[in-house]
Amino acid sequence: MEKESAILTDLLGRIRCGEWEVGGRLPPERQLAGMLGTSRPTVRGALRVLQARGMVEVRRGSGCYLRSRRERGGYTDAVGPQSGMARLEAAYIILPPLAALCAVTVSPSGLSRLEETMTSLSRAILGGNPGLAREQTVAFMHALAEATGNPALVATVEQLCPAGASAIDLLFAMEDYERDQFFADLVKVLQALKRHDPEDARLRMEERLLRMCRCMEKYAGTECTPYIRAQLEQRGMDA
Repeated sequence: MEKESAILTDLLGRIRCGEWEVGGRLPPERQLAGMLGTSRPTVRGALRVLQARGMVEVRRGSGCYLRSRRERGGYTDAVGPQSGMARLEAAYIILPPLAALCAVTVSPSGLSRLEETMTSLSRAILGGNPGLAREQTVAFMHALAEATGNPALVATVEQLCPAGASAIDLLFAMEDYERDQFFADLVKVLQALKRHDPEDARLRMEERLLRMCRCMEKYAGTECTPYIRAQLEQRGMDA
């Protein structure tokens, strides 16, 4: 992890010092690996982080292009640089019990709506459509809250949705296995709801949100809160 961080810092320094032109293509991975004294997988991981932060664009079959010398601020809002992670912490406290309640109260029509949003989300991920992926993830959370029959919880979820939207912006910069896990986590929540198993629904939602926090930290550079860090360590997810 220290090696990856050092390579990322080196790349950021070269970009900010003007080594490559904005709009121009960066050297191929093999060449970058030689320049930085590391492996191609390590370079690839650093480029994914830069892509998630809006600094480069990886074009399949063409290469990696520099978009900006500065990180975009798309993962924060007016509350401050930690607001995205603060919302995720709030989501971690609120959404798992909400999922447990939904497992008890959800109706057949509510389950059908949740399944429909999952199908649309799957298509969005396979089609590489971040806008639709964001929309359907938010729709899933809304449907989850509405299935509880509690309008106060619906309003609360509406306040938390920007945290999920920030994480979705990272979805297509993730490693393939991380993207697959993101979808699999929601499938597990849905399966628990279908079984009307509140404890498993709560657990699966907790796992999903903790993984989202880790991805925010890895790709957006937003540090986990002390509480979230403790939860990650407790579950052995902080490696």
